[in-house]
Amino acid sequence: MLLLKQSVSTPLHWAAINAQLATCRYLIEQGADVDAVGGDLQATPLQWAARNGYLYVIHLLISHNADPTFADTQGYNSLHLVTHSSSVMPLLYLLHQPVNVDSRDMQGHTPLMWAAYQGDALSVDLLLRHGANPNLKDDSGLTPLHWAVVRGNRAILRRLVEVGADIHAKDADGRTPRDMAIELKSFGAWKRAMEEGGMNEFGVKKAKPLNEVSYTLCSIFPPHVGSRGTLELQFSFFQRYSCTSFSPLCPSYRGIPG
Repeated sequence: MLLLKQSVSTPLHWAAINAQLATCRYLIEQGADVDAVGGDLQATPLQWAARNGYLYVIHLLISHNADPTFADTQGYNSLHLVTHSSSVMPLLYLLHQPVNVDSRDMQGHTPLMWAAYQGDALSVDLLLRHGANPNLKDDSGLTPLHWAVVRGNRAILRRLVEVGADIHAKDADGRTPRDMAIELKSFGAWKRAMEEGGMNEFGVKKAKPLNEVSYTLCSIFPPHVGSRGTLELQFSFFQRYSCTSFSPLCPSYRGIPG
């Protein structure tokens, strides 16, 4: 009987999950508990709305002091759940609420890990801009970069590397993100993302080709006697030119030191 009682949901739960904003407002005005717990996962109306990305319902509940940090039996708070929904505006709204951007669920997953796993580049970017840590590990030792490899989203892989994600981080089985990319057949996306970031597949920065290197060129004019009778050299400094742009002016010059 106790389990049956715990699974009972309130009218506010059902109004929230069906995006019935006017009904939600009416129930709250009639004294409904905004943090009532119900359903199999023991969640609040706010969590039901967050799971579906219902911005206006989320805003209404939080404006009436609903708790965005409350976690259900899976360890999901409202930030986790709105990340699951891949709804950008509700995510942005919750990121301005007093909830830890690196909150962990029961397996140690952060919202950033979930966004990376889902291949949701916009959510990944938003979470990173609001301070999400790209190098945290879950209970299996997996980082957001490992999870991004699962989906093989090139933009997410590149973004995580740009903000300092550890390319060489190892999970509990000793696998790096590159190892997982090979195992999960997403190595093509991994390699392309690294190339777009100016690195090889192992995360080593590539040297720029010689014809892309800029040089500061100067021409030295013949010496002449200055106004004070001293021997001077006149230097004329040109703007920076690449080797390719300069070579038409001086075909014999190839930018190769003698």
